[in-house]
Amino acid sequence: MADAAKPTNMLSTKGEVIPPAATRRRHNWRPGTRLAVEDTADGVLFTGAHDIFLGRFGFFELYEPNGYDPAKLLEGLCREFRGDQLGFKPYACGCPQHAILDAAIGARGQLGLGTAVDLAEIADVQVPPRRDCCRAMQWRRAQAPAYADCRGSVRTAYLIATALVHGRVGITEVADIDNAPVLTIAAQMEGIGAGQETDGITIRLLDGRTATVRIGSPLGSPENRLSIGQLEMKSVDCALNAVRPLPDDAVRAAADTILHLEDVQDVGELLRPFV
Repeated sequence: MADAAKPTNMLSTKGEVIPPAATRRRHNWRPGTRLAVEDTADGVLFTGAHDIFLGRFGFFELYEPNGYDPAKLLEGLCREFRGDQLGFKPYACGCPQHAILDAAIGARGQLGLGTAVDLAEIADVQVPPRRDCCRAMQWRRAQAPAYADCRGSVRTAYLIATALVHGRVGITEVADIDNAPVLTIAAQMEGIGAGQETDGITIRLLDGRTATVRIGSPLGSPENRLSIGQLEMKSVDCALNAVRPLPDDAVRAAADTILHLEDVQDVGELLRPFV
């Protein structure tokens, strides 16, 4: 009979091995973690996978099924630092919409639209076409405002409306799916004919003032990097919307540790604020 005090593994009906919860927590094994299995004289040994990149079900086979060159992993090692070429998503949506949202927030800022009262002064908004995310669109103030239920559809019109109303497009703002001004503007966005497009997003107020911001390299790309402050704001936004919300002091401690990696003696310190 097995020792009741000794943790045991379980085998699911799908043939999956389920280690004890205490073991999973100690090694930070999340659902879907791949482990190498070795049959030894002392029993079955589970270790980290050795072929996570090049194996049959590894990273490269998943993302480059038509062939890949593993030598690229070592190309320029210690001479080029590819981490500098990484981009970061500032907005809670697909990357193709980011440049348009940058322009919408920029035009909003130029006109000083900081409150709901200011939004009542908007006469119309023109959006240029983008091959990778949307056609040319325009929003005009309607005599009888329409109201659309955009829940379940994070489309470009909804995201632009979110940018116009809130001035940011974080997880909290995108998840505000019952916001009446956002849904009204999104419902009234419509396509415009060829030849009527502007070079960027244009906002016109009822008093005649306008602001146009051209589409450029999206914020967060290597050509238009996020500042440290913006990265910290993104981290806080993610933490506030975690399944298990994280306390502010834990988020600040983690951010401070990440910004001072040269002082970290053990990589486990990065996870300590979240345990």
